[in-house]
Amino acid sequence: MDLRPDAPPPTRLRIERLLLVGNPYDAFLLEEAGFRPADRAEPAGAPGFVFVRSSSEAMKALEEGAFDMVVVDYVLPDTRGPELARRIRQEHPAVPVVVVTS
Repeated sequence: MDLRPDAPPPTRLRIERLLLVGNPYDAFLLEEAGFRPADRAEPAGAPGFVFVRSSSEAMKALEEGAFDMVVVDYVLPDTRGPELARRIRQEHPAVPVVVVTS
């Protein structure tokens, strides 16, 4: 990030569809933050998310649909979050990935 006073503002990522991988509690937190599950129409205009539990489900979801961002829990039933993040970056380099832990 450029911290000079005359630097242009950073580019903001507009998230309309997010893939959440791992902990169901994170889905609850996203709903509390104003996101909606992608299969629900309300609230209109709110960004949507798709929740899956495992890396295999995540890779399948990425193959079947477009996402603006992926949020991955550090601990998954079939791998670790950083490993899945590496795989996503290799196969879908344009999609930002964030690994979180709670």
